[in-house]
Amino acid sequence: MSGLIHPGDSLLILVRFNSSGILGGNYSDSIFFHTNEPLNPDRPVYLGLSTSGSAIPALSANCLSFNSVVQYTTVQDSVKLYNLGCDTLHLLSWQFSNSDYSANANSQLILPGDSTTISVHFNPTVFGSMNDTLTLFFQTGSKKICLNSTVLSAPAISAPIQINHTLSACSGITTGTFYLHNNGGSTLQINSDLIDRKPGITTRILLLKDTLDYNSTYTHLKAALIAYPGNHTLTELTQFAPANLSTALASADIFIVPYTFISSSYFTNAASVLDQFVKQGGVVIFNAARDRFAVNVTATGLLHGIGSPGYQATVGVMVLPNHPILQGISSVNTNYEVMWPMNLSDPDLIHIVKTNSYYTNTDLVACRKIERGKVIYIGNAYFSPLPNYNLILNNAITYGMSHEFWLSTDTISVNSIVPGDSIAVNYSIDVTDLSSGTYTSNLLLYSSDPLHLLTTIPFTINVSSKPCADFFAVPDSCNGSVSFTDKSLNAPTSWSWDFGDGSNSTLQNPVHQYSSGGTNFVTLITCNASDCDTSVIPVECIGPFSVSTQCNPVRSGYSFDGITHVVFNTIDNLTPIAYYNDYTCTNSTIVYQGGQYALTVERSYQAGVLRAWIDYDNDGLFTNQEEVAWNINSSFQLMEAKFTISNSSVTRTPLRMRICEGTSSTVKPLPCDTLGSNKYQDYTVYVIPDSVNPIASFTYSVIDSCLGIIQFYNHSQNSNTYFWDFGNGLTSTDPNPLIDYDSLPGNSNFVNVNLTVANSVGFNTAQQLIILDHFLPKLSILSSSATILCPVTPFSCMHLLIVRFRIMIIGYIMILFRSIIIWIIC
Repeated sequence: MSGLIHPGDSLLILVRFNSSGILGGNYSDSIFFHTNEPLNPDRPVYLGLSTSGSAIPALSANCLSFNSVVQYTTVQDSVKLYNLGCDTLHLLSWQFSNSDYSANANSQLILPGDSTTISVHFNPTVFGSMNDTLTLFFQTGSKKICLNSTVLSAPAISAPIQINHTLSACSGITTGTFYLHNNGGSTLQINSDLIDRKPGITTRILLLKDTLDYNSTYTHLKAALIAYPGNHTLTELTQFAPANLSTALASADIFIVPYTFISSSYFTNAASVLDQFVKQGGVVIFNAARDRFAVNVTATGLLHGIGSPGYQATVGVMVLPNHPILQGISSVNTNYEVMWPMNLSDPDLIHIVKTNSYYTNTDLVACRKIERGKVIYIGNAYFSPLPNYNLILNNAITYGMSHEFWLSTDTISVNSIVPGDSIAVNYSIDVTDLSSGTYTSNLLLYSSDPLHLLTTIPFTINVSSKPCADFFAVPDSCNGSVSFTDKSLNAPTSWSWDFGDGSNSTLQNPVHQYSSGGTNFVTLITCNASDCDTSVIPVECIGPFSVSTQCNPVRSGYSFDGITHVVFNTIDNLTPIAYYNDYTCTNSTIVYQGGQYALTVERSYQAGVLRAWIDYDNDGLFTNQEEVAWNINSSFQLMEAKFTISNSSVTRTPLRMRICEGTSSTVKPLPCDTLGSNKYQDYTVYVIPDSVNPIASFTYSVIDSCLGIIQFYNHSQNSNTYFWDFGNGLTSTDPNPLIDYDSLPGNSNFVNVNLTVANSVGFNTAQQLIILDHFLPKLSILSSSATILCPVTPFSCMHLLIVRFRIMIIGYIMILFRSIIIWIIC
């Protein structure tokens, strides 16, 4: 606008304020007037406006519907709360009439034009129709939201509180069944994979990678893991920060820590991550931790102790030779290998292999269980691949992923249980290798029961102190003797051996000289103060024969390289470097005609050839037709060859196997060369004729349930030798024996019957559990002159007995004492 104001006059200017759409509050501004006044050409006029108004709440929905909800589960929905007014909206409080509903708001102060989210949680404790109203209170009043839901009755799992068994040692496998019931109102889902780890499930192995591969220790360990026979995947972890470790362990079952130079601070930082991993069922395996690296192990808190100050070339002692980690292991001799045992001090530690020299009584192999998981220590640095310790590592993986080795369950075939129904879960307990004592474990059941997502069933078994007879035999290929080693459990105090050729011994670990080769059924009976037990094992005697030979390589001079390790079938021989070594009397193995076998030779020099012969016709000469291995390998220390045993070989006679390692990669060494750069070793191979393996099988029928007489029927195949163990102290070599079970050991009402059959190839055993409940009770009447057994069978016998002396009764009968007449009507 513009205008003129005459001297002494004035001009009225109207200013209008528009508060539409303006939020409540104070506003200010200025108007400037431009004039021709010389001193103040610009004149400001200040304007002020104060507005006020109320907040206006509005909702995105007036009702929330939760549809069908399972009892005891939690569901959530939300609604938007808007402020359409010009004042701040205060959400003062909210209210339900049912405590199963709850709510929370992102903010309780909502500016004009702003909004917030109100989340409603529903955790019903009863089933049926559950309608309610959510009331929101503001400074301007209140608003209501209707809530609708239908609650379904929850599934409710019912499982045994605990399962207890008292079992006789060496009683083999005991089976049982428990039931899972659904006492709820909707279908119960069971996670069958987590009841017990079963073979065939992929094992996810995570391997910590140390970029400093000292003496190829990491390479050898990784190769052993790649060769693990189980179904598995292998992933390397290169970033050991706790965050990376946590992410990697989320997709792993087993975490393996090699001989490593990684700083202990990393392990300290990762301790909580590893602790949680193990407690949730994971497995951690540590390999070789010498003095300064032992702190890596202890820094995790999973194991406690100190490491040895240096490596050992020593002999390990198998503290628990029957432990699953030592399955298939006959010796843990660690000569010529870098081993770092630890002196572990955890009170719940399972000592599996200890040392007996240098740092005596330290742990080479040990295990600890922590809640659902396991921690395993193996003191092998993997400076070279040792087959026995590769097998120990493989066994440790298998054992780590298994439940208790003595407890297993069948996989649940039906994962859903409708209301009011139940399913059976079969389990088995194997006490074959358990010494006396109490063993505990848990079965973990995951289900859809919202109140019991995890159900734990404690298992406890009490194993008796009966001495479980067991032994192994090592034949000597030169003099026909067999060394027997007692492996019986529960500290037997006496031993009775029957060598199968009419000879006997009462020594614990005898050596027996056989006069001829062949299979002999050797019987060992061990006893202690509790009981006695019998074990019968077929033993193949190589016989008192010498391996014929017409040439031996001549040893001369000093050898700085050569063969250091030979593995063939059961031969696993670490050797000093020499031009020629004859191991025929100390290292032998039994093979079969037509069988396929692998020969592995390790040498100290990284160039050369491998050649091997077996003197199949036993004439002392090695011909081209008897060559079994020829392998040129000029770049690696480890040489391998595979071959098939000749079907025309002389059998049941020790044969010489000659192995040659040569430093030339172009010329084949000859078996009788004058030694130059070639190195030779001889072993004994004992060939058994090719045949079909025997298969043991039998059935039985009850001939007389009154007298307890059973007829056994042999259905075995490819066998010509039979040995029956009837579980009550009786044995037989008849093909189809007839046995009277008039008495049973202890108070049991069942026996395990074993049939072992054999032929020239080997042996096989079948076992059946025979329950004798159906044999009816007997009355045993003892007088000073006679013992009379009266079988009691339904309506089959009536006896009149005059008794004048002591009476003992088994069964349900009525007796009149003193000088009486007893009528038994059954």
